[in-house]
Amino acid sequence: MAGIRSKQKAERPEQILDAAFDEFVATGYGAARLEDIGKRIGVTKGTIYFYYGSKENLFKTLITSLSAPLATEFHEKEWEWSDDIAIDIDYIISRLYKFIFENPKFRELLRLLVSEADRFPEFVDDNFAEFADPIMTSLSKRFDLAVAAGEIEPANTYELARFVVAPAVFLNITSLLFGNRRAIDCDAFISTHRKVMLRGLLKSRAGGRGA
Repeated sequence: MAGIRSKQKAERPEQILDAAFDEFVATGYGAARLEDIGKRIGVTKGTIYFYYGSKENLFKTLITSLSAPLATEFHEKEWEWSDDIAIDIDYIISRLYKFIFENPKFRELLRLLVSEADRFPEFVDDNFAEFADPIMTSLSKRFDLAVAAGEIEPANTYELARFVVAPAVFLNITSLLFGNRRAIDCDAFISTHRKVMLRGLLKSRAGGRGA
């Protein structure tokens, strides 16, 4: 019995985050109440306070849990990039779209942040700090190496990283806005993104163009 209680206690923070996500998506951050979040999993408001301290901190923790994994992956990848920028660009683009497509909660988080941006801009800032900025910083470092190696032309590599990420964000927002009403050929979109990046960035190589 003690083992069951211990297991339930260990799982409680994640259960609260799941319930909070459902409540925030359903009602918006401003209207969400900790009591209603607790009701979803049969705990009291006090239990949520015990683990997260406040609704604001709960939401910030949710942002981190959904946004940070890809940023962490790219940060760790800094130590194992290949010696070929074309291979790494292909990896970067593939991982961006894979992350978005495989994480519907992240897509819904983006919808929620957009809808609450005017009233709660600090949460948008948190998402940028946890997701966008770390990713673009990591990619910028990889592009710096490519510039130094003569693989690509000198550029503001942080802005170049922003340009790499932007189409994936656009596709995400478009799918959120239109759903199935305006079908997008995602495979063609991603293929075009990849070709534009490779052909636009890579210097000519012996035997042909960069891509």
